[in-house]
Amino acid sequence: SITSRFQADFSYVAKYKWDLLVGRGMNMLILDAPSSLYPNHATGPNNSYLYLLLTSGILGLVGWGIFMHSLYLDSHFKPMLTFFLIASLFNNVMFYPFALLWILLVEATVPTSV
Repeated sequence: SITSRFQADFSYVAKYKWDLLVGRGMNMLILDAPSSLYPNHATGPNNSYLYLLLTSGILGLVGWGIFMHSLYLDSHFKPMLTFFLIASLFNNVMFYPFALLWILLVEATVPTSV
């Protein structure tokens, strides 16, 4: 459910606090997970924005926001980008390779005005 996802995401914020300024680094969240006898494949938050904040810090999140904003302003596919950005709030859609490749390829095929 959405509420359990938000609770899990807020637990990451409570856990890392000041590390959010500079981030923990890519693929470092798994090292902070408690060891268990059972496999646990939940290596990060469900929210793409929070994942970006945790791994690259505020600078990375702001840079990504500037990039996505410029992409949105020049886009002829605003509904598709809106869906992509909203879906990223509830799942880690932003970093699915095929979703990101799809967005970038669609945007690259749009003729630019000079």
